[in-house]
Amino acid sequence: MTDIALTDPLPGDWCHMALRHCETYIDGFGYPPVFETYALAVIAQMAQDYSPPRDRLIVARRGSQRLGTIAIRFTDDETAQLRFLLLEPAARGAGLGRRLVAAVIDHARAHAARTLFLETASDLAPARALYAAAGFRLESAEPVDFLPPGVTSERWSLVL
Repeated sequence: MTDIALTDPLPGDWCHMALRHCETYIDGFGYPPVFETYALAVIAQMAQDYSPPRDRLIVARRGSQRLGTIAIRFTDDETAQLRFLLLEPAARGAGLGRRLVAAVIDHARAHAARTLFLETASDLAPARALYAAAGFRLESAEPVDFLPPGVTSERWSLVL
């Protein structure tokens, strides 16, 4: 894993992130086709509003190969949102997810965030376990139309 660099975005990374989220969740997890509309709209809005250095898209790379993404965006001066954690199947289980989440937490602290929150889905057990291990706590859950029946959208938060 030491050969994996965490980098800022390069041309094409936003589009790649959108594509991989749609493919992963629709093809891999059976999410409804409306998930694509949701994901594209949210990623496009984040790219349009992207304001580094506080906001950051981090891409995990081994050479030119993209292995994962995670993003952080500030919603106000003291609150940030973790977004778009995704690991390619070949990169799972080796600690890269923990490394990406830690990078976002460190970034939030370095930019004076007091709270970091995220939204995930109730069927994503490995991601939920990763967030819980990092100290995030489940705050709420509700059904939404872009997730499969019986799967809820969850909001988790971490006081920094």
